[in-house]
Amino acid sequence: MSRAFLPVLVILLLSLNDLYGQYIEITDTLTLEENNEVILGSPRFQERSGNEILVVDQETHRVLVYDKEGKLLTYFGRYGRGPGDLEKPTSVVKLSTGEYLVSEFKGRISKFDATGKFQTVTDTGIPRLNGLKMLPNGVVLLIGGMTTPDDHYLLHFFDPLTMEVEKAFFQLPVDPAEYGMQPLTLAESSYAVVCQDKIVAVHAMLPKLFYFDLNGDSFNEVRIDTELFTGMEKHKMSSNPTRMMEIYGSASWLSGLHCLNNGSVLVQFYQNLKMKGNPLVVILIDKHGNVLNEATEAPEIKFSVRGTDTVYVKDPESDLLNSLIKSTINKN
Repeated sequence: MSRAFLPVLVILLLSLNDLYGQYIEITDTLTLEENNEVILGSPRFQERSGNEILVVDQETHRVLVYDKEGKLLTYFGRYGRGPGDLEKPTSVVKLSTGEYLVSEFKGRISKFDATGKFQTVTDTGIPRLNGLKMLPNGVVLLIGGMTTPDDHYLLHFFDPLTMEVEKAFFQLPVDPAEYGMQPLTLAESSYAVVCQDKIVAVHAMLPKLFYFDLNGDSFNEVRIDTELFTGMEKHKMSSNPTRMMEIYGSASWLSGLHCLNNGSVLVQFYQNLKMKGNPLVVILIDKHGNVLNEATEAPEIKFSVRGTDTVYVKDPESDLLNSLIKSTINKN
């Protein structure tokens, strides 16, 4: 590192700390490797799996595997609907066998071996499949979607051995008919995270956290007590779908969940979809549903490292998609 670069880096980190206050402390940087064949187009970052960083790229329709230092280890997938092809992949998880499961938005799940060689594929029948999460028992949690317009369940259990859906739960917490909308319109708005011995789920249009045990049985739900949702309840019974989207979208739109090692949940959402450049809002909620901290201007969180309080955020000083900053969460 040159002497000229060092003061610039120090000034940058200090300025970022001033911007985000004491909420997020920047500790390191991470640059994901690119080359002539691999350029990140529209990446969706997953939680780190062991020493690997897993990324699905919806523009190039493939999976990229990096080590914890950002070195590209392997990549696989190509655009199409045939065996081994991917179309708008949404998530990837690594199984204990070393194999990878990859979900697609239109409901397919493909299995690849540890080298990226295609194994098998199944169509779950779920038309809005947003993501995958590994459970401690080896079962995979499918996030978002319904098998039919009359099936209002947003979470499913999936057996990676039989490649079949085993159970559906987390019923759509709003009645689309009240707003003149189809259930599938709202199916994309669910998020979930495996947090210690529970599953925490949300719907982007409701200021609540829904808690399930690892069997998918509901045992608790808590309201997020924050002023950011004050405009939502007032018009929740509006029968005008356009008006509903304006109200809910202008109040908030959830864009991610992250579990920290003490069982608290980091919720990130955009305060206003209608206005470009509006700040990303981040709220830290303990396992009892209490708001511990909130930041009305925070960096965009790309992924978290499970079992720690480490998250990777977008470098606000760079327009490059492969430029990230390693940070830790301050819970005070």
